[in-house]
Amino acid sequence: MSLRREADFMYSPLTIQCCGFAKMKRNAQSSIDESDKVKRVMTPSAVFRPLSENWCVSTSHIDRFDFEWNIQHFAHLTKDKTYYSTQFKNLKGSQNLKWRLELYIRDEEVHVSLTQSDRYWLCHVNIYRFKMAIVNQSRANAKINVQLENLVGFKISESQACSYLMSDGSFTICCEIQERIEGEIQSNGDMVASGKQVQLMPNGVDQLERLFEEMTLSDVTLNVNGRQFKAHKCILASNSQVFLAMFEHQTKENITNQVVIEDIEPEVFQELLRFIYTGRLSSPVTLDTMATRLFVAADKYLLDRLKTECEIHLLRRMSPDNCIEFLKLSISNQIHPADNLKQGAIDFFRRFPVEVMSTDGWKKTKQEHPNHPVWSFILEIM
Repeated sequence: MSLRREADFMYSPLTIQCCGFAKMKRNAQSSIDESDKVKRVMTPSAVFRPLSENWCVSTSHIDRFDFEWNIQHFAHLTKDKTYYSTQFKNLKGSQNLKWRLELYIRDEEVHVSLTQSDRYWLCHVNIYRFKMAIVNQSRANAKINVQLENLVGFKISESQACSYLMSDGSFTICCEIQERIEGEIQSNGDMVASGKQVQLMPNGVDQLERLFEEMTLSDVTLNVNGRQFKAHKCILASNSQVFLAMFEHQTKENITNQVVIEDIEPEVFQELLRFIYTGRLSSPVTLDTMATRLFVAADKYLLDRLKTECEIHLLRRMSPDNCIEFLKLSISNQIHPADNLKQGAIDFFRRFPVEVMSTDGWKKTKQEHPNHPVWSFILEIM
């Protein structure tokens, strides 16, 4: 379940790809003479495969950062006065811009906006995507009809805002900013004086991503609940101590080149395998749908970085509906210690015990697992 009611304000393309169309051959067939085929030194990506003689790729990646602003004693705010959050910024961003949230109440309406101290960003606003949210008392999805007021802001009625106050009377706003970080421009280059083409080598991540997509010269098959995945033993072993132990000895898996995995869903394993090869997931929103399952899978294969990313995501998305599940997960003897998740779930439960115990998830767990160790653990932390 989504934790907040979100409003998207703008979005921009992630990658710009352009070609010189002097000798475009989109319908090239195998019957074309070899002399007429485009002679490329490299393929720029697994998806973009130019058939023109001249091409370039403007690379980029998306970096996300978020911010929460809690305003105490919301009902006592002065009307027509503008309130400001502290400034925050993306430490890894290319522009190094500082942002802040603003709020004021006028004519029984609450106005919220995201502002930037340097107006320079308005000239480059296409590199950003914004999400804003109101966090309600249970940190669950608040079904609100927000009205976009300006480029990066919204307004709601004062009475509606008050209905989403925290138990202590405070009002919480959350925003997420996605920034498009420029990368290098890759191209086939101009012809140099010698008549030779400039050779541009793709970076290591691009090479591994292409290897993941194509699985050229794969030497092992992983059978995951009826779905088969090709892979390379050396890649698996170099990233996972579990696979290393499996393939450096004369195990059944190493001899038959077949690995059977029954406790991970295929779609989850595909993301885990992608992460092993490239160090990243297929989409920034992948963790929204499978963070818990990826967390368990990463723990099984000792992928510490992926496990940490999942753990951070789960902590950020904790709510009364999933708190009991996170408590169960963090004390499970089937995974290695997850101290951060455990402490985060404890802190959340201590802050919102009534909200957590009133959820369907709590009642279902109580009914289906009455003897689970989590109940003894909860008595200890209360």
